[in-house]
Formats: sequence, structure tokens, C-alpha cells
Amino acid sequence: MLFDRLVRMGFSQRRKQLKNLLPEPPRSWQELVEALSVAASVRAEELSLEQWVQIARWYENRTEADAGQKASEVFDVVNERNEVIGQETRGEVHKRKLLHRAVHIFVINSRGKIYLQQRSHLKDVSPLKWDSSAAGHLDAGESYAASAIRELNEEIGIEVTATELAAEIPAGDNTDHEFVELRLAKHDGPIRCLPEEIATGEWFTPEDIDAWVEARPQDFAKGFVTCWKAWRSLGGH
Repeated sequence: MLFDRLVRMGFSQRRKQLKNLLPEPPRSWQELVEALSVAASVRAEELSLEQWVQIARWYENRTEADAGQKASEVFDVVNERNEVIGQETRGEVHKRKLLHRAVHIFVINSRGKIYLQQRSHLKDVSPLKWDSSAAGHLDAGESYAASAIRELNEEIGIEVTATELAAEIPAGDNTDHEFVELRLAKHDGPIRCLPEEIATGEWFTPEDIDAWVEARPQDFAKGFVTCWKAWRSLGGH
């Protein structure tokens, strides 16, 4: 992923200034260092992890903060029958453990492997845990199907026109109070991880995931574990 490549370049020769190791950025190096509030002569080890994320975003021509991690983002609140009863902000939904909706997507390639992501340290829930290929809350008024398409594009840079419904999972502690639809997508092309969303990612066989979940469930977001077991119990492979 771009973040990893830039970091490797930046630390390849530690005594050199970063501007001599990284490619020419969009706009100019001066604009980039001004956005970072650092000197033009900065070296790799002088930057924080958050600043490296900002550099990766800059090289993707993305300079505005993502709405997905704002506490003010608005979700539909639902009752025990998954019926919308109002709207609340992300912050209030998590703070008060209100029932809401989310989608998980398993991306499967032609060899039958499934892409898993490791959540960014910047995530407000389950940072650095391994999770579904893409996952996220439904925005207020958004359908599960539309949310799946949006999350695939926003998190891993995949553009699809439709996904397949694999399972419907009721809300509970095991889903962080989310009514979840698990959906499937086929993809063999490149993955473009966004550094503020995903730390890293990899393709795994279902059998490898089974063994990993069994041995170290603490490595995963609990919503993923719930989705994974539901899918496998329905014959998913």
C-alpha cells in the first residue's frame, strides 16, 4: 500500500532529508511541509505516525479530514426489531450503546481467498484489530446495499455495482449493538488501503482464518468474529 511504500522510502537512508527520498508530491514539497507544520529539511524519524498518515493522504490528493471518524456523524437509531426510531451522532450512539446498523463485506478472489484488513490505530472502535475486508456503519437513511458499495470504495478502493447478501445478524454485545448485514463481493484487482482507515491487509484462505480465530480471537474485532462464524455455519467457503 502507498503508506508502506512511502515509509520504506523515507527510512531507507536516515541521514538524508525526506525531500530527497520521497517522490515529488502533488502541488509542491513546500506546501506539504507547511501542512505538516515541519521544516522543509525534516527527516523521517522526526515525524509522528499521524504525520506519516497525513503524508500518504497528501500523495493521494486528499487533504481534508474524513467524515467517517467524526463523532458528529449521524446514524439511524433502531429498536429491537431493527426499525428506525430516530437519529443520533456517532459519539452518542457509542456512548449510550444505542442499537444501530452496520455492514460487513467479505471480498473473495478467484482463488477463494478472503481479504482481511487490520484496522487503523485512528479508529474509535477496535483499533489495530483484524476485521472484515470492509465494514462500517450505515449513514442516516442509507440502505445496507448502498453502504456496502460505499465502504468498499472508501476503505479499500474497490468499485462494484452490487454485493451479495450472505447473512443477517441481530444486534447484541457480540456485534457492538449493531444489526449487521454480511455481504460478499468478488474482486481480483488491486486493493488501495487508506492509511487512516486501515493499517495493513492481506489475503487468507478460509482454513487459515478458521485456525487463527480459534487460536487468537483477541486479534479480531468481535463483530468480525461473529460474522465469520455465521458465514461458516451457513457453508461459506
